[in-house]
Amino acid sequence: MNTETKKAASSRNSNRRGDLRSAPRCGAKTRRRTSCQSPAMANGRCRLHGGLSTGPRTAAGIERIRRANTRHGWRSQAARVERIRSRELIQQSRATLNEFADLDRRGFGFIETGHLKSLKDLPIAQREQLTPKLQTAIATGEVR
Repeated sequence: MNTETKKAASSRNSNRRGDLRSAPRCGAKTRRRTSCQSPAMANGRCRLHGGLSTGPRTAAGIERIRRANTRHGWRSQAARVERIRSRELIQQSRATLNEFADLDRRGFGFIETGHLKSLKDLPIAQREQLTPKLQTAIATGEVR
């Protein structure tokens, strides 16, 4: 068979043609303190020393990797903000309940009795004994 008419052999299994002995080498330090002699990939290292993946390139790929590494989400920024907000809400609720309990201790038994439809129905003398916060809430109409 004539060499000029011979068709070049195609590569099998997507392997490049050529002599692997002349391919660039990885050169990474091995456990034996010698340099790795495996053929290097495009980034200069072999498949064992970081040649397979160079990381995600697109924003979608980066987001996918970020979500894949999230284990439970407890320390995520959204979860932290939600916990802070819930703590603040609990503190505000406790403060409001303490104010009403303080009013009840002073003799304003309107919480349990239900006779009072709104705080505006209180006599002026009793309104003056309210905390300044409740007084401003009544004046602005925040509290009925």
